[in-house]
Amino acid sequence: MIDLYIESTLGQKGMTLVDTPGADSINSRHTDVSFDYIRNSDAILFVTYYNHPFSKADREFLIQLGRVKETLNNKSMFFILNAIDLAENDEELTFVKEYVARELVKFGIQSPSIYGVSSRESLMNLRNGSRLNSQMKKFVSVFEQFIEQDLQEEALLQGERYWNYAIKRMEQVIEQSNQSEEDKRQKILDVKVKKEKVMDLLEQESVQPIINQLPIELHELLYYVKQRVFHRFGDFFKEAFHPNLFLSREKKTIQKDAMEDLLASVGYDLAQECRVTQLRLEKYIKDQLKVKWDTIERSIANIAPDFVLTTNKWEEVSYITIPKAFTELNWKQFEKDITYKNSKSFFEKGENNLVKEKLQVRFSNLSNQYLDPIENVLNEWAKELLDEKWLQCKTMIIQEIEGQYQSLESSLTETIQPTKYLEAMDRLLRLR
Repeated sequence: MIDLYIESTLGQKGMTLVDTPGADSINSRHTDVSFDYIRNSDAILFVTYYNHPFSKADREFLIQLGRVKETLNNKSMFFILNAIDLAENDEELTFVKEYVARELVKFGIQSPSIYGVSSRESLMNLRNGSRLNSQMKKFVSVFEQFIEQDLQEEALLQGERYWNYAIKRMEQVIEQSNQSEEDKRQKILDVKVKKEKVMDLLEQESVQPIINQLPIELHELLYYVKQRVFHRFGDFFKEAFHPNLFLSREKKTIQKDAMEDLLASVGYDLAQECRVTQLRLEKYIKDQLKVKWDTIERSIANIAPDFVLTTNKWEEVSYITIPKAFTELNWKQFEKDITYKNSKSFFEKGENNLVKEKLQVRFSNLSNQYLDPIENVLNEWAKELLDEKWLQCKTMIIQEIEGQYQSLESSLTETIQPTKYLEAMDRLLRLR
């Protein structure tokens, strides 16, 4: 482990840069760590080299990026094509950028933002004190705009919600401070009754319908997991049983190498899909609780307009570790399924298709054996997550109602002059 300290304008702005492990590895621990960073990061920069085609590990990493982007509707991915100074001309550069774009679309990343840069030229610009070249300048401009505008937008919206809440509460306090003592006492009694009604409402609220729907939602998600994995089975088979494998090798060596490759590829893809299934489940629970929150908020507004809820904050969720599939299997268990005479008959006379069909049936059954316990674990995880988040919602609502009641009671019993509230309101308005 090395701690590296370096002056950075990004660091000075409070950003944390992470070089994820796993982009060139299918090690289970690496991919778990990378997945956590992918789903929790504010921005993702994927750097590829000008004359370096996407490797198998690159492809799998990008496919996972596409899955996450599709689930989170994340627009914060930037694809950097480095070393464009190697291009012979503009036509060649355009061709390479179009190729990269097509490949990214194949991996499930629609409308990717691709920026061609030369880190070498840019470094020289900085060292020489000269103006930054136009390609790097374009990327820096877009990235800074994203940081300074897009990322701040949600924070500003959140701040505006709290500002509106403060204005409404202050308007109530000012109105109440001008009431007679009798009206104030009556107001306290009236709000106390309404508070008890709200508490009764919360006591009766339940997420049981969502709990009942969770296993159905999960089962459907895992059904499509298997569909997507086996849609790629033909590609995995071709990569495992490729013609070069048959050159000057013994039959057992061919079977061993091919089956170990196929087991690793399908097993890795199944695990990756299951990791994203947690993300999809989390999003489903979050969306359902948002509907629940909005319904309760409307009910409270009807019962007691004096009480106003702020936004429910969704805290970071801990995911369970998904094991890679088929790690306990041995290639010898599939020896009888891999029948062929020679390389020519395997590829030219259709023996490969027969082997692929046999293996696909075997892998389909093995996938069910892998997914069944995963489904049980994910179902328990989802129920616990729903219970935890629902309790947080209820606790937050109760705390807000109690706090607002105490604040209202205090404002109706204390003897602060209305001018103090008017001054506070004026300061709030100037904040806008």
